[in-house]
Amino acid sequence: VLFKKFDEGRNDFEGEITEDAIRTFIGGNRLPLVIEFTQESAAKIFGGEVKNHILLFFKKEGNEDVLKGYADASAEFKGKILFIYLDTANEENARIMEFFGLKEEEVPAVRLITLQEDMTKYKPTKQGIDTATIKEFAQDFLDGKLKAHLMSEEIADDWDAKPVKVL
Repeated sequence: VLFKKFDEGRNDFEGEITEDAIRTFIGGNRLPLVIEFTQESAAKIFGGEVKNHILLFFKKEGNEDVLKGYADASAEFKGKILFIYLDTANEENARIMEFFGLKEEEVPAVRLITLQEDMTKYKPTKQGIDTATIKEFAQDFLDGKLKAHLMSEEIADDWDAKPVKVL
């Protein structure tokens, strides 16, 4: 039994008691289903067993319904994808938005990153941050249906105006 002060409050281990099984059980249940990214939570987030992170970028104040829908989407991906949110009203999160290539006018938005050997970023194929869209995005990632999102600069208007083409 694992007792905690968040989510369901208690998790019961089922299965054969082995060191690996217990480590996996604790690793999958030690963090809340949805966690806010802060300087304090960063170590827990990056030091955890789950290396697939889905991030919701939004203004937290006055959008509790968005957070509730995000939490509803997270339950079925427990132990597979860590659901994190960033309050874009917090100036400290501007660097993270920049890292994902997000502009203020694109928020609210969702992105996914894998923290394996290389950091691969994914962008949803559909717009929206409702529960169904987030679930579909997460499931498409797990099913290997998504292509990595690579950032690039905007193409200049005069890219083909000279003998040498610049893209």
